[in-house]
Amino acid sequence: MTPTAKFFPACSLALILVAVAPWPTLADDPPIAVTSAPVGYVATTCQGGSDTLVSVPFHRPAAWAGRLDAAPSAGDDGVLLTLVGDPEFEHGQLMAAPHYVLFGSGGALAGEWFEVISHNGSEVEVEAPLTALQDASAGDPVMIIPHWTLASLLPPATQPTAHLSEGSLLTQRGTEVLFFDRDSEGIQLAPNRKFFVTTAGWFEAADGTPEAGDVLVPPGLMLVIRHPEGAPSTVFVARQQVFTGPLVQPIRRSESQALDNALAAPRPIPVRLADLDLDDEVFTPSSSNEGVRMDELLVYDNAEAAINKQPSATYFRTPVGWVEDADGFPAADDTTVDGAQGLVIRKAAGPGDSTLRWLNAPRY
Repeated sequence: MTPTAKFFPACSLALILVAVAPWPTLADDPPIAVTSAPVGYVATTCQGGSDTLVSVPFHRPAAWAGRLDAAPSAGDDGVLLTLVGDPEFEHGQLMAAPHYVLFGSGGALAGEWFEVISHNGSEVEVEAPLTALQDASAGDPVMIIPHWTLASLLPPATQPTAHLSEGSLLTQRGTEVLFFDRDSEGIQLAPNRKFFVTTAGWFEAADGTPEAGDVLVPPGLMLVIRHPEGAPSTVFVARQQVFTGPLVQPIRRSESQALDNALAAPRPIPVRLADLDLDDEVFTPSSSNEGVRMDELLVYDNAEAAINKQPSATYFRTPVGWVEDADGFPAADDTTVDGAQGLVIRKAAGPGDSTLRWLNAPRY
């Protein structure tokens, strides 16, 4: 069952730009043509008695957009970014709700994003070592974007996706939203965080049943929407502003064993495997010989009703292109993954425990 997607092209009206996603023009810059961020939505059916693997290929409207006024410098707890102009943030505005800085196209760090940990005037401090931003320079475009949270993505009072729970006991649960384990090593990792919603809001199924409305849904996170047996189907709708530039996501590699990375392509439309940008730097190619298989891409079928789903298809790259792990190893460069679809990259063991940076650029 293919998700329903709508994608609206950017509006060229400057008035809309200011209202939706302001990108200030520097005083000494020549006039440039600017557009507002395109918006859209992707709707995915979530079947009863089933896991539905989804993602959010959109970002919330930027709190600020502009350019760096200088190269990054060391801060008290992270890295200081000095912004051009006077952003006029209210005191604590970027800390009252979690925000991140996303580097835009045109700079050396295009697609990289970093958590905001403090701000003061035109300076914003992000959580990172200085070496992670050493290639950034004055003039690089950046946006400061509020994170999605469970409550902003699925507002408890109005969301139509998750069936309400009557209480915290397992027998009282309606729909659960699951996050996959991003820290443990191994394959076929079980989700390690479970959330449910009641009339009082979002909660985590953990000791003390903590409130969970403020739990982050970072870019590229794969979510599992688990409806209990006998529950009616619902629809999950991801919507807001489209990532118009590159986006970087982490892929972990273990020295000792294969490791599953649950993530998603940050695009709201179908993407060809050949356009995922899983090149040799982050995705090790294989031969068709099972004995020398390296990295694999696992895809799941949301039209199949099942809990703890197994992959519906597995793909890998050879030196000449993508193929499916099926009889005859059919070519798969033109095979697509749907917008907002959750994926798993099974990273083969490699030299040294490390985090690789998967940068995907849009084709729209």
